[in-house]
Amino acid sequence: MKVIVSWLLAMSLVFAAQLSMAEEEESWGDSDTKEETATETAKEGEGAATGEEATEEEPVAEYVEPGDYPTAEIKRPLALPPLMLEMGGGMNIDIIDPGPGGGGSQSLVGIFIDGGFGVMEYLELGIRFPLRFAPKFKAGDFMLYGLYELPKMLEDKLLTAIRLSTYIPMSQYNKSVPGNFAMLLDGMAKFIIHDMFAAVGDFGFGFTAGGNAGSFIINLDLGLMVQPMEPLAITTGFGMRHYTGINTVVPLFLRGQYTLMNALDAYFELSFFDLNGLGARWVSLIFGSAYRFGM
Repeated sequence: MKVIVSWLLAMSLVFAAQLSMAEEEESWGDSDTKEETATETAKEGEGAATGEEATEEEPVAEYVEPGDYPTAEIKRPLALPPLMLEMGGGMNIDIIDPGPGGGGSQSLVGIFIDGGFGVMEYLELGIRFPLRFAPKFKAGDFMLYGLYELPKMLEDKLLTAIRLSTYIPMSQYNKSVPGNFAMLLDGMAKFIIHDMFAAVGDFGFGFTAGGNAGSFIINLDLGLMVQPMEPLAITTGFGMRHYTGINTVVPLFLRGQYTLMNALDAYFELSFFDLNGLGARWVSLIFGSAYRFGM
């Protein structure tokens, strides 16, 4: 009997010791798990914070697919979005009536190509090159421009931009500016009055050089844009081109544009070169199109 009691007492002590060791191991396991969980949570928090800081320090320009570009002209930015290329061209016909005693009317027929590229956010570079093939085949003024759009103002209703343009005449026959070189700096603006109406305009100044026609240039355009339906935009207005020491011209224009497939614009423009003197009988017709695609 004493042997049995002694054996039971020994077994009880061994079982109690094993139970105590198991509880200690479980406690250590829980503490290790908590520490690992706390470490992973801290790392995730640091990663999230680092990601937020990286996002704030290095903003990425939003890429706009041609299909996402606004169909309505009135809603479009002044500069092309980053990495968007717009290529266009068309035909222009100028009809000049010299009036009584000036002989018969004369028609000038030509074509032009132009293009713009969104180099980065708010910055666009472009070219324009006209060719006249009737009555003589001659090149026109090769134009290069850079345009930078400024931040929107007045609850995103006012869009403004600065544009620098250079004109290099390729012949003495087909010229849009006097002299052998011209540079113009102007500010552009579009104020959205309503989803269907916007006031547009630009004001600039520059100079011409070379030949016998060096002068300063003052440029002004004011117009009204009407968007009766999403793909159709109609713009009309007048302008003023003052060349010191030479003359002042006052053009009047009407432009209609229709957007097809959201990436293709077709347009027509009717303008009077100058409402003063002979220019009032100089009518210009332009038919053109422009297509946009992403790079």
